[in-house]
This record gives sequence, structure tokens and C-alpha cells, in this order.
Amino acid sequence: MAETSSCEFVEWMVYLQELDNRKEPIHYYLAQIALEVRRTLTPKKRWKIQDFLLSFKKPTRKKEPVTAAEKELYLQRSKMFWKALVQNPKTPPKKK
Repeated sequence: MAETSSCEFVEWMVYLQELDNRKEPIHYYLAQIALEVRRTLTPKKRWKIQDFLLSFKKPTRKKEPVTAAEKELYLQRSKMFWKALVQNPKTPPKKK
């Protein structure tokens, strides 16, 4: 298995996201077919081809205010995770 750096991974993610959002002629053709079918069902309403083109956007999360207790809990969890990851399993933990 080939190794991938974090920078390379981020570049691939950006590339794939742009690939998902790229519109090709087949997308417009299929949207036009859907538009014509929809027009036959509801002739009074004005539809546009843009209404039938799919877009894949990453959902955005609303940031909520973080309390001091939540920050401290996050910090403790992060420290415990990194200690477990870095600590040599052959050496016993230090006693205080």
C-alpha cells in the first residue's frame, strides 16, 4: 500500500469535490428531459433547467458557543488520546 502525505490527501479531497460539482453535457441533457416531463405535469408553473441540475455541496455546520467546561473536556480527551498513541506499551505508566 502506497503512503500518502496529509497535504496530498487534502489535494485529492479538493479534486474529488470539484469533480462532483462539475457539470457535463449529459447532466444538462438529463436535466432537460426532467424539465420537459415536469412541464407536462404542471404547465402553469415556470421551471428552469437549473432547477433540475444536481449539485453536491458539503453541508455546513453552525458553530455553537463552547463553554469552558467543554473546552477542558476536549483538552483532556485529546491529551489522553495522544498519550495512549505515543506511549511505549512495554514501559509501565509513571506513578505520581
